[in-house]
Amino acid sequence: LGSFGDVAAFSFGGSKLLSAGRGGAITTSDPAIAQRIKVFSERGNDSFPLSQLQAAALIPQLAQLEALNLQRLTAAKRLCEKINEAAAGISTLSESQFGTTNSNAIYKIPIRVDDPAIDREAFIAKLVGNGLPVGGGFRGFFRRSKRRCRKVGELTNAKNAAEKTMLLHHPALLHDTSTIDSIANCIVNTARL
Repeated sequence: LGSFGDVAAFSFGGSKLLSAGRGGAITTSDPAIAQRIKVFSERGNDSFPLSQLQAAALIPQLAQLEALNLQRLTAAKRLCEKINEAAAGISTLSESQFGTTNSNAIYKIPIRVDDPAIDREAFIAKLVGNGLPVGGGFRGFFRRSKRRCRKVGELTNAKNAAEKTMLLHHPALLHDTSTIDSIANCIVNTARL
């Protein structure tokens, strides 16, 4: 990571796979880009630099990252297979979307509400009530201001995703197989209500 392209960004926010509570890191091999990053990071209003203590908290997490990523990937494949097999008006990632290696990191699992009869917000509320870490997905892309990003057109696909997608957060994937099956069953059964 960070070894190709002009620049790479990493987030270490509280919900991330490697967490320091906030902040992130940027890598580049271009001195001009490095200088621009340094100037921007010292502005203060939009930057959240890590303290040395927060950065030190990342080091022991690195030793566990590969094993936890494999556990999440294995659980995600199982969960998605069970949801897609049930055909309950919802869908998620297919086997081909996981790629061919076991080096993929899974952060959130998108679940698309395909059936217009399913109220996504009520669906999410029921799942949260059952203790699942689920929330709305991709809600900000089409609503972002011109200050935050340049938009070309109406971003119809982003709007569609915002209205029909929810996300299962990665901690749910760190359970044993029977719990993963229970999570899949809960999602499928709630969609059928």
